[in-house]
Amino acid sequence: MRKFSFFIAFLLLAGNAWAVTYYVDQTGGSDLKNGQSTDNAWKTIDKVNNSTFYSGDSILLKRGEIWREQLTPPSSGNAGMPITFGAYGNGDAPILYGLDFISSKLTGWTNNRAGVYSVAYPGVTGRVTFDGSLLTQNKSTPTSPATGEWGWSGTRLYVGDKPTDHTVSAYLPKAGWVAHVTKKYIAFDGITFDGTSVLYDGIKFDTGSSYCIVVNCTIRNHTSYYDQTYASSGILVRKDSTGNTFRNNVFENNGTDPYSHNIYLAGTNNVFEHNEVSGSFGWGVQVYSADSVTSNNIVRYNYIHNNGAGSRGGGIVLDSGVGNMAYYNIVESNNYGITVDESSSGTGVYNNTIINSTRNGITLGVGSSTATVRNNIVFGSRLDNYLCNGCSDPTQDHNLLDGTNPLFVSSSDYRLQSSSPAINGGVAIVGMMSDYSGNSIKGLPDIGAYEFQGSVGVPKKPTNPTGLTIE
Repeated sequence: MRKFSFFIAFLLLAGNAWAVTYYVDQTGGSDLKNGQSTDNAWKTIDKVNNSTFYSGDSILLKRGEIWREQLTPPSSGNAGMPITFGAYGNGDAPILYGLDFISSKLTGWTNNRAGVYSVAYPGVTGRVTFDGSLLTQNKSTPTSPATGEWGWSGTRLYVGDKPTDHTVSAYLPKAGWVAHVTKKYIAFDGITFDGTSVLYDGIKFDTGSSYCIVVNCTIRNHTSYYDQTYASSGILVRKDSTGNTFRNNVFENNGTDPYSHNIYLAGTNNVFEHNEVSGSFGWGVQVYSADSVTSNNIVRYNYIHNNGAGSRGGGIVLDSGVGNMAYYNIVESNNYGITVDESSSGTGVYNNTIINSTRNGITLGVGSSTATVRNNIVFGSRLDNYLCNGCSDPTQDHNLLDGTNPLFVSSSDYRLQSSSPAINGGVAIVGMMSDYSGNSIKGLPDIGAYEFQGSVGVPKKPTNPTGLTIE
């Protein structure tokens, strides 16, 4: 995927000649310095949180460094001049980490019964490792973990193997969120947000936040609040946060319960595009608000795979509001593919390729009205490729849903062969000019996420459009 750092830099240079760049170096910095050069870098996120910034300013975190602090942007930018949190230097992306390291060698274990040991522990455990290997949390019977598991109950940590044979390390959740945004026109570029077992979400765009952008970031490993009383997300966008853009990011392994999400969009007019989304026990992308204000959100050009388990969860759910759309996505090997339900109307599901869903490919539930399902390929679902489960007034046409082989290039390459029945089988949809890979639509559109190009070469990643503005 192409990077967008150059574009944010262009916005800053063009918009504010007085913009200041600040540097943060966890290892070599000092909060007593002015932060305005790499030699005078600040040290902590706390220093950032308690400073004042102006439109066009950049706060750059040193690559290869880790901060175990919550980032709370203290100031808003303006249209075309966001306040940008990015990266500098060489190496891996800087990491904002949701766990605080507690101990590299826990001692004082009690043998409770055969194979189960416990130790006094100071709080809600976030992660436990044996010799550096991650154990699995047992939430249902925490005082009786099996081999390879841990549990926490009351004031004690339990493990299912003899701890004196291992180096046992443990971590505590550091904060409610890795980043908590209450300001407008904030940009995150090239940062890894590791939300492992923070109490709530990885990044929360809360009341007061709008017109923010997240690009080139990784949002990973948020494993949900330990007692499952909170439906956690890698990113949560509140219902009063609007006009945000999420582009060219990787979302992975956010959420370990059926009500969790890689990203949860409850606001309006948000755009989610060119992302890879995988590994949530719940939903990959959820668009929903209980009061149905979640409208005009766009989910497009994403690769969404391996989300959902059990009776819930899946790739994309468009579950309330008016005019939400999902188009030109690859939706592969999820529990459910795309679901529309819960007081939604005028929803559009266009030109998606939905493959190998464990349950249904496309589901329109009883809460769905006037949805349009058009130009989609749905193939290999274990239950129904398409199901109207009590939906009202749907429009369903120009799809490939009946089990006909779409003749993909291969079992892992979902472009079309020259003899595919999907070629020229679609109908034009206003405003949709390019396919998943950025190829122009010529003549009648093909069904599915790829437009046939006349020959089969190396598949391209989605091409990011130019001309992004934040306004």
